[in-house]
Amino acid sequence: MFDTLGVDTVGPRSTPEGRISGTFGTVAFSGTNAALTQLLSGVAAHGLTFDPFTNDIIINCGTEIEQFDPTTDTIVSMVTVAGEQWDQCAADGKGHLFCASNTGDLIGLDYDATALIGTGTHGVAFLASALDDIAPLSGTGAQSTPEPASLALLATGLLGFGLARRRRNRV
Repeated sequence: MFDTLGVDTVGPRSTPEGRISGTFGTVAFSGTNAALTQLLSGVAAHGLTFDPFTNDIIINCGTEIEQFDPTTDTIVSMVTVAGEQWDQCAADGKGHLFCASNTGDLIGLDYDATALIGTGTHGVAFLASALDDIAPLSGTGAQSTPEPASLALLATGLLGFGLARRRRNRV
C-alpha cells in the first residue's frame, strides 16, 4: 500500500486543464491522518504519470510536460510546446513517453539515450479532435497483450523517431 501520493492543488481542487501554475507536493498517510507537504510552487499537475525507465514522475498541464525526481524533489527536465493543453501521458518504461493534448495533438518523446525528456527527440502530430486521455503503456492498468491498433501506433511513432535521429546524425 502507498504511504505517500503526489498531489497538485490550487485551492481545494486539482489544477484545471490549461493552467500552468499550482502547488505540487505529497500526502503522507498515517492511520486516519494525512499530512500535506508542499514540495514545489508554480508547478501545475493536471496529469501525473510514473515512468519506470527513470523512476521519475511526469507532471503535465497546459503547455508544459515536466520530469520530477522524487529522490531530490526537483524538476530535472521539461518540454514546453506552445498552443497545447497536455492532459494525460503514458510511459512505456523504455524511454518513450506519449502525451495527449485537448487540442487533438499527440506528442511522442524519445529520451532513452539521456533519460531526460527535454533532451530527447520529440514529434507532435494531430490525432483526433478533443483528444483527452491516453491508456497506460506500462505498470498498473496496462494491457498485458497490446491490441493491434496500439502496436501499430507505437511502431509508427518509433519509426518516426528512428528516421528523425537518422536524419539528425547525417547533418
